[in-house]
Amino acid sequence: MKCSHITLLLVLASAATGLPVAGCNRVAGGDLIAGAQVGGATKEKVAIPARAPLRLRRLEVHDPGVGCTAFTMLVPVDWKTEGGVQWQMQYANLASARFRAFDPRGGAALEMFPVVPGCWDDGGSLGPSARGQNYMGSVVYPPPTDVLQYVRELFVPGYRANIRGLKIGAATALPEVARAVEQNVQEPGVTKRVSAGKVRLEYEEDGKAIAEDVYITMVIARSPIVPTMTQWSLEHQYSFRAPKADIDRLAPLLQAMSSSIRIELPWYAGYSQVLDMSRKGQMQAIRDAGEISKRTSRNNDAILASMRSSWEARQSSQDRMSREFSESIRGVETYDDPIAGREIQLPGGYDDAWVNARGEYVLSSEAGYDPNVGSTQDWRRLQPAR
Repeated sequence: MKCSHITLLLVLASAATGLPVAGCNRVAGGDLIAGAQVGGATKEKVAIPARAPLRLRRLEVHDPGVGCTAFTMLVPVDWKTEGGVQWQMQYANLASARFRAFDPRGGAALEMFPVVPGCWDDGGSLGPSARGQNYMGSVVYPPPTDVLQYVRELFVPGYRANIRGLKIGAATALPEVARAVEQNVQEPGVTKRVSAGKVRLEYEEDGKAIAEDVYITMVIARSPIVPTMTQWSLEHQYSFRAPKADIDRLAPLLQAMSSSIRIELPWYAGYSQVLDMSRKGQMQAIRDAGEISKRTSRNNDAILASMRSSWEARQSSQDRMSREFSESIRGVETYDDPIAGREIQLPGGYDDAWVNARGEYVLSSEAGYDPNVGSTQDWRRLQPAR
């Protein structure tokens, strides 16, 4: 059963609570010129305060393993980021993501967690002592019955074990997301079942009430060739974290950030080459992640061309799944981006949205605002998608 490439980079969650970020890679991104122009305004009695301008920039996350940008995404200009691609040669998917973007002032954050494939044999051939061990690139563990069980048994012990007084709420099913993923992951001769949902965690940090929504999409696969064996993995594992009073208000921004992730073709091609080497038993030629770039032909135009159609198909599928996630959260708007030639999800509540050739965005509610005034960039107004 094949491993989804998309799984690598959609493992997002809230700010780490003191957890180290493994494999931190260089992060780069251009600044965004954005915001409402309010100079000269006189104070008047206003029933509702004006919405502050939102400034987003295009972030590039570099993977030194393949030697290129792995993925891009949108982040607010004043947020910080850390982490990147984490190569894990001992597992069948070979690479995953360990990354977070966070507001150093307000406590809101978004984090990707590593994905590790799992397997289980109902016939007991692996033996009771195999539980938790690595078997042919997958961790031996029975597939959770639902998203809530996964969060209770694996996510919390693995990533939030040190938090005292943590409360696990009920799960909210996301059937539209499950259906979108199910259409993307099918393959001949394998029966796959997909479940998706979110679970609210609540705890205190430095005396402040924190809420964290953990989003999980789980794929469980069986094949008639080995009817007692189950292969399972996560297509999505991420969460949004913020002060409890702010999380619902900030959810559209955090979802727009996760929906903006784009895997870059050169990285996809390099990763696919390493995956092919693994399947052919040639991984002894790569001693560690630092050797990957020496063994891949990332600048080979023929290889990039051969991978383009597969990359485009997977990105198109990811765009559809991102839209299903976005539509499950109120306050996210979908626009047609004339420069990128695709749809983009941005936080709602703003009267106007603009984009430039650098992939930067302006969102403003000020009447008559035009970011082209006084700017060297060519800003184009976005129109809502139909």
